[in-house]
Amino acid sequence: MPHMTTCLWFDTEAEETADRRSRRLTELFEDQDSGRSRRVMEAMLTMRKIIIADLEAAADAG
Repeated sequence: MPHMTTCLWFDTEAEETADRRSRRLTELFEDQDSGRSRRVMEAMLTMRKIIIADLEAAADAG
């Protein structure tokens, strides 16, 4: 039987966080306002690391 460690807690939390980020990113791309979704895509293409807050700011910038 495998030995359980506290890493299991971290992995579960990390998965939940990644799932929330993924859902938010999908919401930004599927916005009914095509200008907002375009600004999100343009901002994301300049990023080396995807930062949701920066994408939300880009969406709201128009």
